[in-house]
Amino acid sequence: MTTQTKKLLLAGVIAIIGIGLIFKDKIEQTIDIFSKIDIKPNSLPKKIRFTEPNQLGIPQKILFNIDIIIINPDYRELSVSGLGVAKLRDVTIFFKNVLIGTANLQLEEIVVPAKNVLVLKDVAFTGNTLAVGQNATSFLTPKIEDFKFLGTIELLGIDYEIGA
Repeated sequence: MTTQTKKLLLAGVIAIIGIGLIFKDKIEQTIDIFSKIDIKPNSLPKKIRFTEPNQLGIPQKILFNIDIIIINPDYRELSVSGLGVAKLRDVTIFFKNVLIGTANLQLEEIVVPAKNVLVLKDVAFTGNTLAVGQNATSFLTPKIEDFKFLGTIELLGIDYEIGA
């Protein structure tokens, strides 16, 4: 092996290690920001509708939309884009600590500026009619504060929960 080839190989190895360290630092920063992110409602449920009823005439699922807000209190921007590295996979909604629905988002591009918010409009949720029905009296006077959200972000195949 010539001296020139050895130098090229050494430069390549150093470059790969450098890129790996930068990538590792970026992942650690992203995880740190994720730990501070919060998800809250920005509207009450709207566009409420039901799926086709079963043989007993009872709808199996309730469908509704809610505007949600993703809050980044950190001084760093949360920016995740494409390549399947990270995605906001789903958001689960609770009303007075009772699970009422889930939204399957699969968002692979998320940008929430530092100390700012991202509003997602008309996020479609699917809920279990039975769970909602059992708590029907609670829904007579809903308040935004009664809703809690739990988001699942997948980063390099590992799930992280945000909110709630």
